[in-house]
Amino acid sequence: MNEDKNLFYLKILSLSGEVFSGEVYSFSGTNIDGDFDILKSHTNFISLLNKGQIKYKVKGFMTYTSIDVTTGLLIFEDDKAEVFINF
Repeated sequence: MNEDKNLFYLKILSLSGEVFSGEVYSFSGTNIDGDFDILKSHTNFISLLNKGQIKYKVKGFMTYTSIDVTTGLLIFEDDKAEVFINF
């Protein structure tokens, strides 16, 4: 099975600059309604992120990368996610 078809583009930015950009299999965060996950082909989505951790699984890696956030905003549109953290 070709897993590359399940990838989407993620960019994470903070006040100090770009934290990450590249292809990922998934993104996880927490908003006012609780935990959520984003996968390729997710409906367009905008959400404030609660204090806690965001996680994403990068192409070519078996484990998730986690980042602690105090504030955040996620914008997911057309298989591209932009996340602004700790602003």
